[in-house]
Amino acid sequence: MLINKEYVKGCLNHVAHWAESHGSDHEEYLGAGLFYYSLVYMMKARFCVCIGSGGGFVPRIMRQAQRDLGIEDARTILIDADEGPYGRPFWLPEDSYFRTTFPDVEVILGRSHDVAAGQGAGWSIDYLHIDGDHSHEGSRRDFFDYKPLMAPGGVITFHDTHGFQLPCRYTLNDSRADGHDVVEFPDAGAGFALVRLRKQAG
Repeated sequence: MLINKEYVKGCLNHVAHWAESHGSDHEEYLGAGLFYYSLVYMMKARFCVCIGSGGGFVPRIMRQAQRDLGIEDARTILIDADEGPYGRPFWLPEDSYFRTTFPDVEVILGRSHDVAAGQGAGWSIDYLHIDGDHSHEGSRRDFFDYKPLMAPGGVITFHDTHGFQLPCRYTLNDSRADGHDVVEFPDAGAGFALVRLRKQAG
Protein backbone atom coordinates (compact mmCIF):
# COMPACT_ATOMS: atom_id res chain seq x y z
CA MET A 1 0.00 0.00 0.00
CA LEU A 2 1.38 3.38 -1.00
CA ILE A 3 -0.17 5.21 1.98
CA ASN A 4 0.20 3.94 5.55
CA LYS A 5 -3.08 5.14 7.01
CA GLU A 6 -2.12 4.27 10.56
CA TYR A 7 1.03 6.37 10.26
CA VAL A 8 -0.89 9.26 8.71
CA LYS A 9 -3.41 9.19 11.57
CA GLY A 10 -0.90 8.55 14.35
CA CYS A 11 1.86 10.94 13.27
CA LEU A 12 1.33 13.29 10.34
CA ASN A 13 -2.24 14.23 11.29
CA HIS A 14 -1.79 13.80 15.04
CA VAL A 15 -2.08 17.03 17.06
CA ALA A 16 -1.86 19.03 13.83
CA HIS A 17 -3.98 22.06 14.63
CA TRP A 18 -5.54 23.75 11.60
CA ALA A 19 -4.70 20.78 9.36
CA GLU A 20 -8.32 20.97 8.19
CA SER A 21 -7.43 24.22 6.42
CA HIS A 22 -5.25 22.02 4.19
CA GLY A 23 -8.15 19.63 3.56
CA SER A 24 -7.08 17.06 6.16
CA ASP A 25 -9.71 15.27 8.22
CA HIS A 26 -7.33 14.89 11.21
CA GLU A 27 -7.64 11.14 10.73
CA GLU A 28 -6.41 9.08 7.77
CA TYR A 29 -6.89 11.67 5.04
CA LEU A 30 -4.04 14.14 4.41
CA GLY A 31 -5.78 16.39 1.91
CA ALA A 32 -3.25 18.79 0.37
CA GLY A 33 -0.65 17.30 2.70
CA LEU A 34 -0.18 14.50 0.19
CA PHE A 35 0.59 17.11 -2.47
CA TYR A 36 3.23 18.76 -0.26
CA TYR A 37 4.78 15.37 0.46
CA SER A 38 4.78 14.47 -3.24
CA LEU A 39 6.53 17.72 -4.18
CA VAL A 40 9.37 17.05 -1.77
CA TYR A 41 9.60 13.42 -2.82
CA MET A 42 9.41 14.07 -6.57
CA MET A 43 11.98 16.87 -6.45
CA LYS A 44 14.22 15.11 -3.92
CA ALA A 45 14.13 18.47 -2.20
CA ARG A 46 17.18 18.85 0.01
CA PHE A 47 16.28 22.29 1.42
CA CYS A 48 12.70 23.08 2.43
CA VAL A 49 11.42 26.21 4.16
CA CYS A 50 7.97 26.78 5.64
CA ILE A 51 6.94 30.32 6.61
CA GLY A 52 4.26 30.06 9.27
CA SER A 53 2.57 26.94 10.60
CA GLY A 54 0.32 27.04 13.62
CA GLY A 55 0.16 23.28 14.02
CA GLY A 56 3.37 22.16 12.33
CA PHE A 57 1.43 20.26 9.65
CA VAL A 58 3.38 21.32 6.56
CA PRO A 59 6.93 21.24 7.98
CA ARG A 60 6.41 17.78 9.47
CA ILE A 61 5.27 16.51 6.07
CA MET A 62 8.23 18.15 4.32
CA ARG A 63 10.63 16.58 6.79
CA GLN A 64 9.00 13.15 6.65
CA ALA A 65 9.38 13.04 2.87
CA GLN A 66 13.07 13.87 3.27
CA ARG A 67 13.40 11.14 5.90
CA ASP A 68 11.70 8.59 3.65
CA LEU A 69 14.06 9.49 0.81
CA GLY A 70 17.09 9.18 3.08
CA ILE A 71 18.55 12.44 1.77
CA GLU A 72 21.82 13.19 3.52
CA ASP A 73 22.23 16.72 4.90
CA ALA A 74 18.57 17.54 4.10
CA ARG A 75 17.07 20.48 5.99
CA THR A 76 13.55 21.61 6.75
CA ILE A 77 13.27 25.02 8.38
CA LEU A 78 10.15 26.48 9.99
CA ILE A 79 10.03 30.27 10.37
CA ASP A 80 7.34 31.78 12.57
CA ALA A 81 7.06 35.23 14.14
CA ASP A 82 4.46 34.12 16.71
CA GLU A 83 2.40 37.25 16.07
CA GLY A 84 -0.55 38.50 14.02
CA PRO A 85 -4.29 37.84 14.04
CA TYR A 86 -4.27 34.16 13.04
CA GLY A 87 -3.38 32.52 16.36
CA ARG A 88 -0.25 31.42 18.17
CA PRO A 89 1.61 28.27 17.19
CA PHE A 90 0.63 25.22 19.22
CA TRP A 91 4.10 23.68 18.95
CA LEU A 92 6.05 26.37 20.84
CA PRO A 93 6.73 24.33 24.02
CA GLU A 94 9.86 22.20 23.74
CA ASP A 95 7.85 19.17 24.90
CA SER A 96 5.09 19.64 22.29
CA TYR A 97 4.25 16.71 20.03
CA PHE A 98 5.72 18.45 17.00
CA ARG A 99 9.00 19.41 18.67
CA THR A 100 9.56 15.95 20.18
CA THR A 101 8.50 13.92 17.13
CA PHE A 102 10.20 16.15 14.56
CA PRO A 103 13.21 17.56 16.42
CA ASP A 104 15.11 17.63 13.13
CA VAL A 105 12.89 20.46 11.84
CA GLU A 106 14.89 23.62 12.50
CA VAL A 107 12.74 26.28 14.15
CA ILE A 108 13.48 29.98 13.73
CA LEU A 109 11.32 32.31 15.80
CA GLY A 110 11.38 35.64 14.03
CA ARG A 111 9.89 37.69 11.24
CA SER A 112 10.37 36.15 7.84
CA HIS A 113 11.63 39.42 6.35
CA ASP A 114 14.38 39.66 8.96
CA VAL A 115 15.37 36.01 8.42
CA ALA A 116 15.62 36.48 4.65
CA ALA A 117 17.86 39.50 5.09
CA GLY A 118 19.95 37.88 7.83
CA GLN A 119 20.68 34.21 8.35
CA GLY A 120 18.76 33.27 5.21
CA ALA A 121 21.14 35.15 2.93
CA GLY A 122 22.81 32.59 0.71
CA TRP A 123 20.14 29.93 1.11
CA SER A 124 19.26 27.83 -1.93
CA ILE A 125 15.69 26.67 -1.29
CA ASP A 126 14.22 23.80 -3.28
CA TYR A 127 10.70 24.09 -1.89
CA LEU A 128 9.18 27.08 -0.08
CA HIS A 129 5.73 27.14 1.53
CA ILE A 130 4.27 30.57 2.38
CA ASP A 131 1.65 30.57 5.13
CA GLY A 132 2.68 33.37 7.49
CA ASP A 133 1.30 36.88 7.23
CA HIS A 134 -2.07 36.39 5.54
CA SER A 135 -2.32 39.95 4.25
CA HIS A 136 -1.70 40.80 0.62
CA GLU A 137 1.23 43.03 1.53
CA GLY A 138 2.78 40.51 3.91
CA SER A 139 2.52 37.50 1.62
CA ARG A 140 3.73 39.56 -1.32
CA ARG A 141 6.75 40.64 0.70
CA ASP A 142 7.51 37.02 1.59
CA PHE A 143 7.32 36.08 -2.08
CA PHE A 144 9.68 38.82 -3.24
CA ASP A 145 12.04 38.47 -0.24
CA TYR A 146 12.48 34.73 -0.78
CA LYS A 147 12.36 34.54 -4.56
CA PRO A 148 16.10 35.35 -4.85
CA LEU A 149 16.81 32.57 -2.31
CA MET A 150 15.23 29.86 -4.47
CA ALA A 151 17.35 27.19 -6.11
CA PRO A 152 17.10 26.74 -9.90
CA GLY A 153 13.93 24.79 -10.54
CA GLY A 154 12.63 25.48 -7.04
CA VAL A 155 8.90 25.77 -6.40
CA ILE A 156 6.71 27.78 -4.04
CA THR A 157 3.32 26.97 -2.59
CA PHE A 158 0.92 29.46 -1.01
CA HIS A 159 -1.76 28.55 1.51
CA ASP A 160 -5.12 30.23 2.23
CA THR A 161 -5.70 31.38 -1.34
CA HIS A 162 -9.43 30.70 -1.74
CA GLY A 163 -12.09 33.31 -1.20
CA PHE A 164 -12.08 37.08 -1.17
CA GLN A 165 -11.77 37.15 2.62
CA LEU A 166 -8.21 35.87 2.25
CA PRO A 167 -6.29 38.82 0.76
CA CYS A 168 -3.06 36.86 0.33
CA ARG A 169 -4.73 35.34 -2.75
CA TYR A 170 -4.04 38.61 -4.59
CA THR A 171 -0.31 37.87 -4.37
CA LEU A 172 -0.98 35.16 -6.94
CA ASN A 173 -2.04 37.87 -9.40
CA ASP A 174 1.24 39.69 -8.72
CA SER A 175 3.11 36.46 -9.44
CA ARG A 176 1.29 35.97 -12.72
CA ALA A 177 1.94 39.57 -13.71
CA ASP A 178 5.65 38.89 -13.20
CA GLY A 179 5.44 36.01 -15.66
CA HIS A 180 5.50 33.12 -13.19
CA ASP A 181 3.33 30.03 -13.68
CA VAL A 182 0.54 29.74 -11.10
CA VAL A 183 -1.78 26.78 -10.61
CA GLU A 184 -4.55 27.16 -8.03
CA PHE A 185 -6.29 24.42 -6.05
CA PRO A 186 -9.14 26.36 -4.42
CA ASP A 187 -11.16 23.42 -3.10
CA ALA A 188 -8.52 21.84 -0.87
CA GLY A 189 -9.30 23.23 2.57
CA ALA A 190 -8.77 27.00 2.49
CA GLY A 191 -7.09 26.64 -0.90
CA PHE A 192 -3.48 26.51 -2.00
CA ALA A 193 -1.52 27.38 -5.09
CA LEU A 194 1.67 26.23 -6.74
CA VAL A 195 4.03 28.80 -8.24
CA ARG A 196 6.81 27.85 -10.63
CA LEU A 197 9.22 30.72 -11.08
CA ARG A 198 9.93 32.11 -14.53
CA LYS A 199 13.39 31.26 -15.80
CA GLN A 200 15.59 34.30 -15.96
CA ALA A 201 17.09 35.18 -19.32
CA GLY A 202 20.80 34.53 -19.72
